[in-house]
Amino acid sequence: TFPAASKDENNYLAVTALLLNEGATTGIKDIWQNIPETIAWEHARHKNFARHFTRLITSASASNR
Repeated sequence: TFPAASKDENNYLAVTALLLNEGATTGIKDIWQNIPETIAWEHARHKNFARHFTRLITSASASNR
């Protein structure tokens, strides 16, 4: 299952950094808090985003157990 928005501020900041590094400029808070699945997109020039995001969420989920 895709993770819901995190209450852990470190996760939020890490995801925000990933989004900014991939060129996102607007709607970051809305994307993360309301429809997080929309940030799993992968464009040709952003090939690494999905992999980095998945790695971040996987490690965050593992540390929250």
